[in-house]
Amino acid sequence: MISRRRSGSGRVFIVWGCWGPYHQARFGAARSHLAEHGWELEGVQMYADSGISPWHARHVVGVHNIGLPPPEIRTRPVRTVVHVLPLLFRRRPEVILLPSYLPAWSLLLNVLARLLGIRTVMMNDTHAATAGTGRIAKLVKRRIVTRFAASFLAGQPQIDYFTKLGVDPGRMFVGYDVVDNNHFTEGAAAARANRGHLLRHYRLPDRFMLSLGRLVPQKNLPVLIHAFAQSLDHLGETVPDLVIVGEGPELESLIVLSSSVGLRVVNHHTDDPPPLAKPGSVHFLPYVNYREAPEFMALADVIVLPSISETWGLVVNESMAAGTSVVVSDAVGCVPDLCADGETALVFRSNHAEDLAQALQRVWLDPDLRHTITVNARDRIADWGLARFAEGCLASVDAAAARRT
Repeated sequence: MISRRRSGSGRVFIVWGCWGPYHQARFGAARSHLAEHGWELEGVQMYADSGISPWHARHVVGVHNIGLPPPEIRTRPVRTVVHVLPLLFRRRPEVILLPSYLPAWSLLLNVLARLLGIRTVMMNDTHAATAGTGRIAKLVKRRIVTRFAASFLAGQPQIDYFTKLGVDPGRMFVGYDVVDNNHFTEGAAAARANRGHLLRHYRLPDRFMLSLGRLVPQKNLPVLIHAFAQSLDHLGETVPDLVIVGEGPELESLIVLSSSVGLRVVNHHTDDPPPLAKPGSVHFLPYVNYREAPEFMALADVIVLPSISETWGLVVNESMAAGTSVVVSDAVGCVPDLCADGETALVFRSNHAEDLAQALQRVWLDPDLRHTITVNARDRIADWGLARFAEGCLASVDAAAARRT
């Protein structure tokens, strides 16, 4: 067993697969905050790249890079954990924060850490609507999650879900899913000051609604396209375009769908330069990076997240920090904590194109409503930044360290 130091004066590990800008920002805030309270936080990066987002392992001060390829981690979890074992013995953490109870390497690392006397904290944003429903799976999950010494969760839906699985509410802490609000606030302000140049640079229309994310079924983009097409005759004299930014397996089918419902398509993936388009067109653009995201959000009039399944939905945090109104489906995990309908966002029933169309018309035709939502949302998101992550991280570490084995 690894020798234990006194609670509040020891080393803590936080583990993620591949670290992108979001992880790095959270780690930096938590590391500083924990240091003020006697803890030394170190990171562990498992993957050489994410296999999903275009992030690659890079050197970050205080982070140990295991650097295994994602396929090997998925198919050889035991070998993956073996790579971490020498680090555990060499650095002797008292607490380790792990990304959920799965995948397999995280589960094995959880078991190994507890065998070595290391307290484990579950970081998780799963909630009832995104979790599996099988009875056996639920029983197995209950056995796993109740063995963590503490849980660091996204928000209220996660607390509700894990409470039903038997996790002690007194050992749950929220604030896991946050972004660096300043990055989006400051980036958006700079973009608005340079609006004309950026619109030309990205070849964007002057007024548009924006969807930004992976082009996968859970994002429910066909409903957005149908709702936008239904709304065009009801949006007044200034008709916006729809800009869909991202990459994924649904790109071609979304382009076909847009044409089939009578929308003009501008495909920035292949058209160089893209042709001039009339208002009411749909533009498809490739993935934009972390630096560019606040610019797109600032240039947009409205941002839409129509997902039918979403653990949290960080694009909502980002949009609120960037000062752009959000239209979001009620299936998105952050809604109970961040989105009061008509106050900090417009919320519509998931997978209902008519509801979404009405929300798009309402927010587009009422600039005073957009202003109210933007102001209220900025006030709301101010409480959900890196400081909240740092505080939740510290609280979960303290609770884990104080728990008796």
